Amino acid sequence: MSSEQTQRPIEDKAPSPKAEASSPEAETKLQENITKLEAEKKETMVSGTSRRLLNDAMSNISRKNQSVKTWISKKLRLSGDEVLNRDKYLRALAETENVRNRLTRQIADAKQFGIQSFVKDLLEVSDILTKAMESTPQEAFDQKNPHFDNLFEGLRLTEAQMTKVFKKHGLEKMDPMGEKFDPNQHEALFEAPAEGKETGTVMSVTQTGYKLNNRVIRPARVGVVRNAS
Repeated sequence: MSSEQTQRPIEDKAPSPKAEASSPEAETKLQENITKLEAEKKETMVSGTSRRLLNDAMSNISRKNQSVKTWISKKLRLSGDEVLNRDKYLRALAETENVRNRLTRQIADAKQFGIQSFVKDLLEVSDILTKAMESTPQEAFDQKNPHFDNLFEGLRLTEAQMTKVFKKHGLEKMDPMGEKFDPNQHEALFEAPAEGKETGTVMSVTQTGYKLNNRVIRPARVGVVRNAS
């Protein structure tokens, strides 16, 4: 046997693509890659759909938020109008109550003092009657004249009846002789010194005063003591 035949070189033989493709492991790996690609495709499609749905949901929420903001603004504006209307109502109610109270007081005053002007005029008649009785001399009673006695008795009864009517309608006579001078009820005509009397005391009454339901309608005209200090 020759040396060429005994030392034949060993050649590496690479497997053919057909043989590799036809192997079971290669087919399994290829199937896994195909499945993975399909899964990624589905995931991509799902992600796009989710993103679209999310955007739509955000748009809906934005529109709803705008609607809510508009509704809140209307309610706030309505609430402001209601507060303003309520304030106007309360002010009108208070004004009506004030008017009612004022009218009530005016009606009460009219009932009490509506005859004030008439009473002032009638007081002059009472003054004349009183003056006539006070100016009657004592000698006239001593003459035993029945006509004069009847006339004087009639004057006395008239004065008593007039005093009774005055009292019935709230008219009160003021005779401040010996009292302390009160500028709210008395009118000082003069001042004079008087022994034994305190300064500021009423020493004489020229004209009596009158009150109508505790309101002075005519002050008493008086003379006041003023001693030298």
